[in-house]
Amino acid sequence: METNARSDADTTSFIFMIDPPKIMLDSLILAMSIRKHFASESIYAYCPEDKVAKIPESVRGIFEYLGVIVAPISNRNLFNPEYPHGNKIIACAAHNKKGNVIFLDSDTVIYSKFSPSGIIKSDTLYAVPADLKSWGKSDEEWREAYNLFGLRLPDRRITTVRSRQTSVPYFNAGMIAYKNTEADGFQSFGKIWLDTAIALDNESAILDKRPWLDQIALPISIERAGWQFNPLDERWNLGVNLIRDKNAINRVNQDDPIIIHYHHHQHMSRFKFKNYLRDLLAEYTCFQNIKSIRKAINSITEGTQKDGECWLNKKHDAQA
Repeated sequence: METNARSDADTTSFIFMIDPPKIMLDSLILAMSIRKHFASESIYAYCPEDKVAKIPESVRGIFEYLGVIVAPISNRNLFNPEYPHGNKIIACAAHNKKGNVIFLDSDTVIYSKFSPSGIIKSDTLYAVPADLKSWGKSDEEWREAYNLFGLRLPDRRITTVRSRQTSVPYFNAGMIAYKNTEADGFQSFGKIWLDTAIALDNESAILDKRPWLDQIALPISIERAGWQFNPLDERWNLGVNLIRDKNAINRVNQDDPIIIHYHHHQHMSRFKFKNYLRDLLAEYTCFQNIKSIRKAINSITEGTQKDGECWLNKKHDAQA
C-alpha cells in the first residue's frame, strides 16, 4: 500500500440533488464551485430514478468533465403525499461510501476552501442553526415529536441565526456534514434520518410538519443515533436571501463566507461576491452569464434547441 494513500475515513463525498427539469442550472454551478476548491474529492448528484434520462447530454458533459457521479434514487412510496424536500434525506440514506459526507442544497455554492477532515469528527452532526423558529415554537411541540421515539427533550439549546431566539436544537438542513458510519444499528446517519422523517410524517398527532419535516427530523435523528451536534457559525451556510439591512450587508462583506446559500440568483447582487456565479460559468463553460445558460437549458427541455452540444469553456474542452 502506498504510504500517501488516504484511508476511507479521510475521504470526502459532496452530495446534492438534481431533479430534472428543475435545479439543473443550480446543480451545475454548485458542482463547479466544489471542483474549483476540491480537485479530487468525490461529487455525487443524486437524481430520482425516473428522471435520470431527462438530464440533457450537454449538462451531462459538464458533469462528466467535473467528475460528478450521477446516482439514481428511488423516492416512490416513501412519503405520501410526495415530499420533494425529502429527496435530500433519501440521497443521504442512499449514499454508502465511507468517510466524510457533506450534503448541500443545490442552491448553494462553496466560496472558500476548507479541510473537511480537519473539521468533521465521528458521531457528530455539523450544521448551522436555522434562521428562524419556523416550526416548534413551543417546547411542547418538540416534546411530542421526541416522545414518538421514546426520547426526552434534550437540555441543550441553540440560538437561531436571524431571529436570535433560544431554541430546542433546530438546524438549516441546506448544509449538513458527518462521518458516514453506523448510527444506532442503522447503516448510516442518512438511514436513521430517513426512518425518523417517515415516522414523523406518518404521525397525525404532530401537526404542520411540512415543509420543515427534514429539519424537524434532523435533531431527533441525532438523539436517536446517540450522537452530538456541533452548531457551525453562519459562514458555513450563509443565507443571503434574508440579509437586507445595510449594516448586516456591510458586516457580511467584511468577511469571506465558506458556503453561500443564495436561494435565488438575484439575492447575490447585494454583496461583494455578486459576480461569483457568473465567474464560475465563465471559468468552466462557454456561457458568460446566468441568463444565457438558463435559456439554453430551457430550450433543450422545451425541445426548441438540439441537445448534445459541448458547453465547456474551450480550455477545458481541450483537456476533456
